[in-house]
Amino acid sequence: MMLIKVLLFCLTILPRAHAANLADLATTFSQISDFLDTIGVSNCSLISTEFPGGSLPPPSPGLSLKYVTGGRGTQNYTCDRDSNTTAPRAVGAAATLLDLSCVAWYNPVLFHILTPVLRGIHAATLPFFATIASQITAPETRLIVGRHQFNAAGQPVFDLRLGGGTDWMVATKNASVPAPVDNTIHVPWLKLTEVRGAGVTVSLTCCDPYLSSANRC
Repeated sequence: MMLIKVLLFCLTILPRAHAANLADLATTFSQISDFLDTIGVSNCSLISTEFPGGSLPPPSPGLSLKYVTGGRGTQNYTCDRDSNTTAPRAVGAAATLLDLSCVAWYNPVLFHILTPVLRGIHAATLPFFATIASQITAPETRLIVGRHQFNAAGQPVFDLRLGGGTDWMVATKNASVPAPVDNTIHVPWLKLTEVRGAGVTVSLTCCDPYLSSANRC
């Protein structure tokens, strides 16, 4: 399977410390292969997909889930000038987005197993990873679908045109709740609504990145 090749390539570029801490990767890849033997890699229907539990407001009536993506990137921080004691402040982020809709639809548990794999990829290798993935994945699968970043006004941007689509959105925060599991190291879950864009009107974003290990500037 194409996705297995991508994941195996990821494993070869993991830092040793990350690779040693990953759960049974052989079993994980075997499960992924078995599941994807009967489904596509991307562009799966999400009509029957259940949303994760939590206290976020639900999506607006009449809308349906269009994408489930996994992102790998960096959280950017800044510090007050000439200070080595104050906590760093988050000032944005940038991430590559992968279409994991089929995995989330077919087996939500497996979807969450992929999180440590994505987190273990060193950010500096992402451009190379994206190039390799695009070469070994059929064009119609669009495994890598876009990028997430913040614009000059500090608004989150989700651009899903990287894989040949037409969807993009500049968003604003509608609601925020603590992560339901271990919220001391996981960022809050957010509901975002569209400011402007095309093809996407509301995004329910359930984030699972770790906060920076730097506690002081």
